[in-house]
Amino acid sequence: MRFLIFLFPFALLQSNQLDFGKINVITTNDIHGMIGEQEAAFMNPNFPPTIIGGSAYYKYVRDLENQLPGRDKIILTLDGGNFFQGHPLGIVDSGKTMINWMNKIKYDAMVPGNTDFIYGYKNLVSLSKLAHFPFVASNIFYNNNDKHVFDPYTITTINGVKVGIIGVVPSDMNDIVLKKNIEGIYFTSEIDAVNKYSKELKEKNVDIVIGSRMKGWIESGAMSRRNWIGNHMLTWLAVFLHGTYVSDLCTGFWVLSRNSIEKMELNSIGFEIEAEMYAAAAHNGLVISEVPIHYDKRIGQSKLGSIADGFRIAMKVIRRRFVRKPIS
Repeated sequence: MRFLIFLFPFALLQSNQLDFGKINVITTNDIHGMIGEQEAAFMNPNFPPTIIGGSAYYKYVRDLENQLPGRDKIILTLDGGNFFQGHPLGIVDSGKTMINWMNKIKYDAMVPGNTDFIYGYKNLVSLSKLAHFPFVASNIFYNNNDKHVFDPYTITTINGVKVGIIGVVPSDMNDIVLKKNIEGIYFTSEIDAVNKYSKELKEKNVDIVIGSRMKGWIESGAMSRRNWIGNHMLTWLAVFLHGTYVSDLCTGFWVLSRNSIEKMELNSIGFEIEAEMYAAAAHNGLVISEVPIHYDKRIGQSKLGSIADGFRIAMKVIRRRFVRKPIS
C-alpha cells in the first residue's frame, strides 16, 4: 500500500484517507524563528488568539504519541518552510537553533520556503546536514551539474503504510528572493516535478532498503575518523566494481524482501556480510533504496576497527565481482 504527500511551502496537500487506516499528520509553516508563546494579532487584531510556544508544542506532540497505539509510528510531522527568518532567535545563528528544536520535535521532513534563503542556499545545505530529518525539494537544481540540491522526495513507513513525501518550492523564486542568495541554483516547474516524482514513487518497487549513516546524522564520537574514511573507501570500491550506487556499504541497517533473500547466496559470518549482501544484490539486479538514519554512540566498545577487518571486506567485494558464487 502506498500513500503520497506533496509538501509545499505554506501548504500540505494529501490524497484522501483510504481504507487501510489513518495517518496522523501534523504540519507547521511560517514559524519564522518564533517558538515562544505569542498573541496572533495578524489573525485578529482586536481579539488575538494565543499561539502556543515551542515547549507547549513539544508537549502536544509527545502527549499525542502517548495517546495513540504505536505512538510515533503513526504520526507524520512536516514543515512547509520559512522556519527561521524573522525573529532574533532564528537568525542569530542562521537557523541552527531552530533545527535543534525541530530535531527535538522529531520532524519527518521539511521543504524550504522563500525566506529560508536569506543567508543563501549554501546555508540551507549546511542546516540540512544538522537536521535529523530530510530537506526535500524536487525542483531545485545546481547550475553546474543539474543535480538536485536536496532529495526530491523521501519515503517513510507509517502504521505499515509506505508514505512518499515530495517537496516542491515555487518556481518563481527568482522574483521573490534576492539574486545573490540563489546564485548557483535554479528552479523548475512545480507541476512537472510533481508529475515526474509522483509517478516514480508509484512505480517504485524496492527489494532492499538500507539505512545510510552518510545521508543521515552521525553523533559526535559515534564513528571514529578511521572507520569513516575506511567506509568511504570501501563504498567507492564496491560501487566502482559492481555499478550499483549506495552511500554506506558497511551499514548494519538492512531491510530485505523475501524475494531478495531467496536470490542471495551468502556465506560470510564476519563484518564482511554487508559487503557480500551488497554484491549479491547488485549481481541479481535487485533494487536498493536508501533512507537517512541517525547513528548514535553505542553502549560498550565497537568490535570493528582493525585494518584486517577492512581488508576482509575489500577482498569480499573484489571476489564477488569476479566469482558470482560465494567462496570462503
